[in-house]
Amino acid sequence: MPQPHDDGYYKKRDKELAEMLNNPDNYKFDKIWGKEVNIIDDLLQACNWYLSWSQKRDAFAAEGNEVARKNCEDMVEWWDERLVKVVGNMASLDKRLRESDSPLTQEFNKRSMSMLSDFRELLAELSDSDIKIGAAIFKALQPILTADAPPPPKQNPPGNGNPFKKGPSN
Repeated sequence: MPQPHDDGYYKKRDKELAEMLNNPDNYKFDKIWGKEVNIIDDLLQACNWYLSWSQKRDAFAAEGNEVARKNCEDMVEWWDERLVKVVGNMASLDKRLRESDSPLTQEFNKRSMSMLSDFRELLAELSDSDIKIGAAIFKALQPILTADAPPPPKQNPPGNGNPFKKGPSN
């Protein structure tokens, strides 16, 4: 079986997922897949924002703009915490699926129909302490993140033109 780092792995995996999801016999798993899709969306969003704010922070540090660098650092820390929380949600879902007595869930587990398997494989390489650090999670998920992913929408750091903030802006 090809590994995640091989060139054709994700194309093959995407085709397998499409066949699995479009098979009418598998529609009974839609509720479980819906929860998995929410986790995947949250993970990818957190990774994209973490990368975006990290790059902005580094650019402002290179310019010597300490105020903007600090604002970006705060956002990096927030997305770091968000990555840890989403991975915790993923672990919680995995635990519930493994421990469930439901025949549907048991069939789901037996047939290995989870869309999170690639994420699990990459995160399994992390140590017990690293799984609690967003930067380590981000680095572990790099093989899944693609260069052609759309950039996240623009987001201003706190205090930069926020109309709801009281007092003068930075």
